[in-house]
Amino acid sequence: MLDVGAGPGLLALPMAKMCKHVTALDGASEMLRYLKQNAEREGVSHITYVNKLMGDTTIGVDIPKHDVVIASRSMDWEHDVRTFLKRMDEAAKRYAYLIWGAQERTFEIEIYKAIGRPYGETREYIILYNLLYQMGIRANIEIFECSQKHMTYPSIEDAISRIRGRFERMQMNRELAPQEEIKLRKFLEDNLTQTSDGALIFNGGGMSRNVLIWWDKKLD
Repeated sequence: MLDVGAGPGLLALPMAKMCKHVTALDGASEMLRYLKQNAEREGVSHITYVNKLMGDTTIGVDIPKHDVVIASRSMDWEHDVRTFLKRMDEAAKRYAYLIWGAQERTFEIEIYKAIGRPYGETREYIILYNLLYQMGIRANIEIFECSQKHMTYPSIEDAISRIRGRFERMQMNRELAPQEEIKLRKFLEDNLTQTSDGALIFNGGGMSRNVLIWWDKKLD
């Protein structure tokens, strides 16, 4: 299995206990370091760590094809969604699964509000589905609910770095100004909660609507 945007291992670790091998792909080296620590703690050794963004990989060179590819809410750093989806499809031998939000993204909205910018989401799930359709992929789509949790970070500094990078890569209005970073830091300090294993998360509370978009390579 290939876990795209593996983070601290919320999917990679349990899947490693069911799969012969897992590749954890993430653009943040700090996240992979955190995942390695969690894997060592749980006695999981059959994980390969790749410090790259999916859109920057060459399938067959940077990572091999995998039976299953999963990307759970991991497009925030990707500047070209079409390339991201294309790489997912290229990397999958059997199945590809994409999880994304099916409602307004509370965390991102609150960030924009905190730094004083207007919010505009350009990655609605129906756009992702239509891009796949244009690529000749007839995907399945399922809406589901789960507890509303968002990005996980090992530290405030890492959170600021990742959010700054997201603005830069997606070219959202303009890069963060120094005063905006000050406002962002205060928002994160006030709203991120530390978990029992030391990670920092934003918990919006309640339930959130999400979408699972998946396709069977045999039917492409």
